[in-house]
Amino acid sequence: MYPPILLAHGALGNFDEVIFLGIVTLFVAMMGISWVVSRNTNPDLDSEPISEPEQNESQDRFKLD
Repeated sequence: MYPPILLAHGALGNFDEVIFLGIVTLFVAMMGISWVVSRNTNPDLDSEPISEPEQNESQDRFKLD
């Protein structure tokens, strides 16, 4: 007696299930590894603060309120 087809059905028969579950397992493993690596990595933040642009009091610019 054959096991029921639950997830995939196609020309490969029961091998569709194995391929589909293998891809799902690989995807979940890669996402888990990515999550663990991102949790254990310190962010590379810029050490220098963003400088303010120079204030220019020329006639072609006006101050906003």
